[in-house]
Amino acid sequence: MKRTIIVVDDFSPSAHNAMDYGCRLAADADARVVILRIYTLPVSYSSDAIALSTLKDDYDTNQDRLEHDANEWRERFPDVHIDARLVTGGLIECLRDQVYDVNPDLIVMGAPRNYDELWTWDSEMLNSLTALTAPVLLIPMHIKYKATQNIGFACDYQTVLVPGQVNFLKLLINTTHACLHVVHVATKAPRSEEIAHENEAMINELLTDIQPTYYKMESQEVIESIAHFVKEHNLDFLVVIPHRHGLWYNIFHQSHTKQLAKLNHIPVLALQD
Repeated sequence: MKRTIIVVDDFSPSAHNAMDYGCRLAADADARVVILRIYTLPVSYSSDAIALSTLKDDYDTNQDRLEHDANEWRERFPDVHIDARLVTGGLIECLRDQVYDVNPDLIVMGAPRNYDELWTWDSEMLNSLTALTAPVLLIPMHIKYKATQNIGFACDYQTVLVPGQVNFLKLLINTTHACLHVVHVATKAPRSEEIAHENEAMINELLTDIQPTYYKMESQEVIESIAHFVKEHNLDFLVVIPHRHGLWYNIFHQSHTKQLAKLNHIPVLALQD
């Protein structure tokens, strides 16, 4: 079965940019694209006849606009199979349903603002980075697609990779033919060195097939160090695993969002724990 990329479309400029990114990625990866428009009922919704009529008109307008967008992207990317879906509900609820129904290899979403303004985002968008079983790629609005040559993976050796994560990394590298750069930033926080060494050796063995390059750094400023690494190695996007209560999990739950501003120049792919 052909690989599938879901692109979430809220008709915004950031979604437009994410759609362009997703279609170009699909063209390079020989994948199909599903444009997903999630229609959420207005908070002020009531069940009287006038409200129902207005709601239906609004829904029909969304359907028409979605079809218009889909046709436009089909014209731009004639070699990419593009479907369009309009669903009703909340973001995470609908995405979970689509993950079950479509089984996408990747979900692409556009960042409505820079990462340093993450606190202004809809909380459901942030939660989707940790709540879904499919990988989620977040595209800053000013980032344009380019052929993927270098992929970074911010790896924490306190936790070993599970089979699904290993398989995705291998699929990613085998599809893009990019180089994988695995970077680990060690802090002085009390951790089990024995566990870290065991997991590091296990990860090295698990990823042998795709021949990544490994890097180690020591710093208390993890995000800043990774941001410097991203620029130094000209990475096209960064893969992170938001382990529960770990650094990336906290960032995506608005605990340390200002740090993520240092990664404004690169898409971030959240690979689920």
